[in-house]
Amino acid sequence: FAGHPDEYRGPLKNRSCTDVICLLIFIVFVVLWAVIGIWGFRNGDPNTLLVPKDSSGLRCGLDKEVKNYKYLFFFELTECLAASTPFTGCSTKQVCVESCPNATFYYETSSKNLQALPYCNYKVRTTAYDENECPKWFLPSTSLLNRCVSNVVDRKDNQWKLPFVQTDEIYRFNQNLNPVRMWLNLAVHNGVTIVKDDENIHKANTVCSPKNLPTSGSCSSVTCSFIGIKNDAYYSYLQGINIFGFFWLAFFVSAFGQMTLAQVFAQWYWTRPKRDLPFFALTAAIYRTIRYHLGTLAFGSLIIAICRMIRVMLEYVDKKLKKYDNAFTRAILCCLKCFFWCLEKFLKFINKNAYIMCAIHGKNFCASAKDAFTLLLNNIVRVFVLDKVTDFLFFLSKLLVTFGVGAIAYVFFVTDYISFVDNSEIQYGLAPVVAIMIATYLIATLFFNVYSMAVDTLFLCFLEDSEKNNGKDRPYYMSRNLMRILGKRNKPVKTD
Repeated sequence: FAGHPDEYRGPLKNRSCTDVICLLIFIVFVVLWAVIGIWGFRNGDPNTLLVPKDSSGLRCGLDKEVKNYKYLFFFELTECLAASTPFTGCSTKQVCVESCPNATFYYETSSKNLQALPYCNYKVRTTAYDENECPKWFLPSTSLLNRCVSNVVDRKDNQWKLPFVQTDEIYRFNQNLNPVRMWLNLAVHNGVTIVKDDENIHKANTVCSPKNLPTSGSCSSVTCSFIGIKNDAYYSYLQGINIFGFFWLAFFVSAFGQMTLAQVFAQWYWTRPKRDLPFFALTAAIYRTIRYHLGTLAFGSLIIAICRMIRVMLEYVDKKLKKYDNAFTRAILCCLKCFFWCLEKFLKFINKNAYIMCAIHGKNFCASAKDAFTLLLNNIVRVFVLDKVTDFLFFLSKLLVTFGVGAIAYVFFVTDYISFVDNSEIQYGLAPVVAIMIATYLIATLFFNVYSMAVDTLFLCFLEDSEKNNGKDRPYYMSRNLMRILGKRNKPVKTD
């Protein structure tokens, strides 16, 4: 960088492309992913993105059996809150209904079980209530992308009824369900299912085979009942590719932001005097990242994506093995999930510092990761103290901002201290307050992530500065405030 000794002039002027093979692999994968998407739109049903399907595979509002029923109703909506729902689907029974429920119902306390018939399975809607084919409870709901979701805002009017409803289930429902999460779950799940075209719906007792009957036998009492939907064999592989591609691309975008910020902060550190800093430092950093280091980003994000994919597979296996209730199997899976969670955290830490070293020296991913790990290992005490202290300070800062904004929102929406705000139409004042606090925390996290990247970059630059320079013939590049804190100073070189 500008003004730096000879060994440091390379990163700015003499950079070369890094990890080109990884970039080519990433490009090939993205092209393949795009081809799969195009094939899915051509051979599948794009309406799947918006039109829901019931448990029988019927499209609500489109197929003739459910032409007048365009809303999807979930029997046990709390089962859709599992983390694996976007990838494996919601396991509860789902039926198409004419309209979402506008009342509270629980079959053990309600004397009007007939009000649940419109939300039962099709074959019992005109008969008596059946516990196996009808929902056991529901709340007043609203339509979200043609899916019936509990109307949380209007919940205040029905709070007196909650003791008569399944307390544990409703508590989990209210704590976890929100329209944003439901929309994301539906979007991801529908995105991976759009590639499905042909579905083989198997029905029982529809065909009589002569092999299983005597010569005088006859097909009597033939019935037709839905068993399930069998997808084509390649569907699982396409779904896996889609999930892996989502992870890889998401981590790639995150790595791009980290690399760009690291170059800006590193350039600020190594430039002396500061007035020589370029005006478009961020634009130049974006250009250098795109021009030279996309392969490094693809390499690092690929490692994290593989680790995350393994974690998703473990969650899927855990879900499938729960029905066997084996203590040894549960213990093994728990250990594996804990191990890969820790491994992902460690790899993210290494990747972040590797991107910083790549931003400084312009080396490939492996060389940058090795240099960063060696530098941090030689200063392990400083690393531990800085990491924990900054994490704690940033966490307190985010809480302070969140609760500060939440307090202001509480004054506006709940109290009557602000006379020009009309709260008469707000039935549950804490709902907008909680929503604002969640949004504030997310926004504050984005801002403090930039600060965190600045701290990590400047810390690595400081360690590099301390090892390469001595303050005499090789002066330090750290600021005067930092030199004063660390007890270092640049000494003038004596000349004869």
